[in-house]
Amino acid sequence: MKRRTFIVIIAGVLASVVGGYLVLHQEKQEAPKIAVQAERPIPVSIVAVAAATVSDTLNLVGEIQAIREADIVAEVEGQVRRIAVEPGERKEKGALLVALDDEVAAARKKKAELHYRQAARTAERYSALYRDGAVSLSAYEAMELQREEAQAELVSATKHMQNAAIRAPFGGVVTSRLVSEGELVRVGTKVAHMADFSRTKVVLYAPERTLPLFVLGKSVLVSSNLFPDKRFSGKVSAISDRAERAHNYRIEVLLNNESRSIPFRSGMFARVLVPSEGERQALVVPRRALVNGMRNPAIFVVRNGRAWFTPIIAGMEMPREFEVLGGLVAGDSVIVSGQQELRDKARVEVVHR
Repeated sequence: MKRRTFIVIIAGVLASVVGGYLVLHQEKQEAPKIAVQAERPIPVSIVAVAAATVSDTLNLVGEIQAIREADIVAEVEGQVRRIAVEPGERKEKGALLVALDDEVAAARKKKAELHYRQAARTAERYSALYRDGAVSLSAYEAMELQREEAQAELVSATKHMQNAAIRAPFGGVVTSRLVSEGELVRVGTKVAHMADFSRTKVVLYAPERTLPLFVLGKSVLVSSNLFPDKRFSGKVSAISDRAERAHNYRIEVLLNNESRSIPFRSGMFARVLVPSEGERQALVVPRRALVNGMRNPAIFVVRNGRAWFTPIIAGMEMPREFEVLGGLVAGDSVIVSGQQELRDKARVEVVHR
């Protein structure tokens, strides 16, 4: 019995040893396969970095705005008695837009006029008495003070009555009317909106690296997809000294439209073309080679069968290419297809050049 038990134990030990050996042997055979699969090259397409002739002409999109725009608001409270304007009408400076009920304002002005007349007569009488020594200086000064207070009340009442007639603050087009006849408006209520299109401007935001191309007074061309056959001349009228969050600077381009020949309207998109001073040679790379976009530009460069993640310094942007100012040299092979699956130093196989 003891001998049989001993034999069974020995057999179990041998079986464990053989099983462990087989498992280790199998793992050693599979490990190279896994390594081979992990190192399988990724197919990519490349192009060689080369110098090309470029022009510094800049093409940016901006928004058309009137030279002046304003919300017209009521400065006094009252009921709308008359509407003297409709959207789309042009009004000269000082033209009536909306008339409010002015009966109370007129009564207040009349009362202020009477008070001022009385105060003025009293002040004149005290002035004569003071010259004759009949009244003291303090009494005379008190009457003069009352006259000045009455005059201030008259000025306030007159202004209040004038404000009942809401007029155009400048010459322009009424773009919207926001009240109706019979409506009660309060101080600060918007009654209309006006825009002055005698001159229009294009507001655009230029990247930091393009700022040297913008100079105050520089002539530029303006176009629109709505009018593809027309070009309009403009001048750079304002350059912001402070960048926006994305390191873009606000630029304003002024267009003279006194003859009403420019068909732009506020809110339209326009394209601004900033001409260059000539042509030059520069390294260019296709835009599809970018990995992180233009804010933090980087690309993959193929060297010795591997993809190397390479940050670069980007220059001028073009429709399909962009200028490289640093990080690459002529002849470098950059990946333009297949980089979505790449990591730094990954093995690659070039399938198209």
